[in-house]
Amino acid sequence: MVEDEISLQDEKTATMGAVQIGSIIHEGATEFIVSEYKICFVFVLLMSGIVFFCVDEGKSVFTTFAFLIGAKTSMFCGALGMKIATYSNYRTTIMAKNSLGAAFTTAYRAGCVMGFVLVACSMFILLVLILFYKSLMDLK
Repeated sequence: MVEDEISLQDEKTATMGAVQIGSIIHEGATEFIVSEYKICFVFVLLMSGIVFFCVDEGKSVFTTFAFLIGAKTSMFCGALGMKIATYSNYRTTIMAKNSLGAAFTTAYRAGCVMGFVLVACSMFILLVLILFYKSLMDLK
């Protein structure tokens, strides 16, 4: 009975340690994304200028706007994917203490959620952009 209580306390301590480490990793990943996106912002501005001046007259505004929306969507999906990945990593670690099957299931489900959410978000934004252009250009 006493050994079970000590074992349970050790498991809670180990779980709290994994959660703390996961939190630190998440903070580091967030800082990485912020610093990376500062550089990406400059690149996107330069490339949007190139797109604007290299596309045929009359359509450059539409193409540049679509490029900027695509870049913003990509950056948003990257940040969201990083958030999902960092949260699921420590959960997978905790589940691996019980069994490898449970850890695999946790990791697999997190990957599925991340994939479906990111694709759905991107497809929704693409649909909105297409419908917006269709109504703006009066296309059928």
